[in-house]
Formats: sequence, structure tokens, C-alpha cells
Amino acid sequence: MSRKPLIEEGLPEQGTPLPEPFAVDSKAVLPAMTMEQLLSVISTAVAASSAQQNQTAFQSFAQSIANAITESRKPLPDPKEEARRQNAEADKKREEEIVRRQKAVRKAIQTACTHIAGSYGDLEDMYHRVSILWHQTDTGVQVGICVGCGRLFAPDDADYSEWRQKKSFCRVMSKSGDRIVYDHKAALEATMSGVRDQ
Repeated sequence: MSRKPLIEEGLPEQGTPLPEPFAVDSKAVLPAMTMEQLLSVISTAVAASSAQQNQTAFQSFAQSIANAITESRKPLPDPKEEARRQNAEADKKREEEIVRRQKAVRKAIQTACTHIAGSYGDLEDMYHRVSILWHQTDTGVQVGICVGCGRLFAPDDADYSEWRQKKSFCRVMSKSGDRIVYDHKAALEATMSGVRDQ
């Protein structure tokens, strides 16, 4: 039985110095790779591995490395832009809170108002006339607004007819004009939605 020689043909003899390792420039820019190229390189390395049971683990590892590299290439968020965004959010919340408080105050004032002429002054009207200014829209709907608190009186309010029957300190009703309406229901809904939006 012949022994196999330790040194294969083509390999340097024992004691022969090995070539110097390649010099690596640490400042050199590596060529940019797309996500697909990087995944294909890693997948090739995984496919070449002999352990089939670890292939899924290697693939998930490769995917996480590719994702990390892609994320590292994204520019960092600008701190000034982040501060501007946070200020805008804070301003929006502050404005919403101001509007909410204004609505609550307006509602409280309207609830406390007697809607009697002069009730905000020293003397109420001795005839107890209401301080509601009545207006007729061009579709014939009559709405009122209290001069003292700004409450709107519309036909769909529960107490509308009660207030409409009382004498008003503002004797003249304003009027928008007249127009011919063919669909009274649609005109009434459009008028009331426009009145309620204000």
C-alpha cells in the first residue's frame, strides 16, 4: 500500500513563503449593490452550503442582513424637520382645544341667556320682548338669531314655535328675496344644512 504524498503537485513546498496578503484600502468606496444583487450573492452562498437543514435559517439571516444594509443607506432624519413636525402637531392640538373650549363657552352662554331684550344690560325690556332677529331665507324658511348670545333658532328646534310666537324687540324681519322652488324638501334641507354650518 503506497502512502499518498502530503504535498500535492502544484502546491508550494513546505517552508516556501506564502505571498503577501492583498493590501486593502479602508477608504475605498465599495460598488453599490441593489437589494436583488445582494440577495442573489447571499442566496448563492447559502445554496452552496452543504447543510440543507440550516438553509432556511441562512436565508432569513441573509434577508435580515440585506434589510439592514438597505436601511443603513437611507439618510438620517433632519432634526430641524422633526422639530417642525412636532411643532405643527402641537399647534394643531392647541387649535383644536381652543375651538372646543370656544364651543363649550358659547353653548354655556346660550343656555344661560334669557333671550329677552336688554337682558345683558342694566334693564330688561319692560314688555319682555325677545332679542331674536328673525330672517326669512329665499326658500321661505324663517330662522332667528339671538342678538345677545348668538343662538340660532331653526324650525327643527324643539322650542322654535315657542320663541317664534313671542314678540320681538327687532320688529322688522329681514328677507333674502324670493325664488321659485320646485322641490321644497330638497330646498329646505339645503337651507338648513347651510344655516347649521355657520
